[in-house]
Amino acid sequence: MMHRLSIVTLVTLLITILVPASLAGPVKNGNTMALDFVTAGETLRKELQEETEGRIFFFRYLLITNIETRVTNSLTRIDMNTVEPSSEMRVDFTVRKRVSLEKAKTLEKGNAVAVTGRVKSISAQKNQIVLDPVIVRYKDRLSPKAGRELLYEVDPNARRGTDTTSGKEVIIR
Repeated sequence: MMHRLSIVTLVTLLITILVPASLAGPVKNGNTMALDFVTAGETLRKELQEETEGRIFFFRYLLITNIETRVTNSLTRIDMNTVEPSSEMRVDFTVRKRVSLEKAKTLEKGNAVAVTGRVKSISAQKNQIVLDPVIVRYKDRLSPKAGRELLYEVDPNARRGTDTTSGKEVIIR
């Protein structure tokens, strides 16, 4: 009986740990998602809204239109209002994490930023995406260099390393 109880406890523990991790899914391209959302019809837009809210996306080329630092009870927060260039949707977020705060402090209005964040809400009426939480990846350029960016620079999931078929160091393009 004791052995059976420990197996049930172990299985329950594994399910509790593994199921939420599998629901998160891979990090997707936020720029493409924003463009798809803007160009979609009303019916498809509602489906996209349901699919995107709660998911993690990677955004690049976000033009900072407003940046505001708040300090309350010795906690620093940086609010950023940005614009995604292909869809012209506003992407708003608050930076809270220590490492992201250090990167955000180097940014100013008119710069571009690359971030990874969970979509809290998306609205066609407000033309806005709200991310929470967010990780500031790096200061970015305002637009891609045509024909010059490598896949691993554009897609955070792309692999740069050893080609398993030939064993040679290659850059995947």
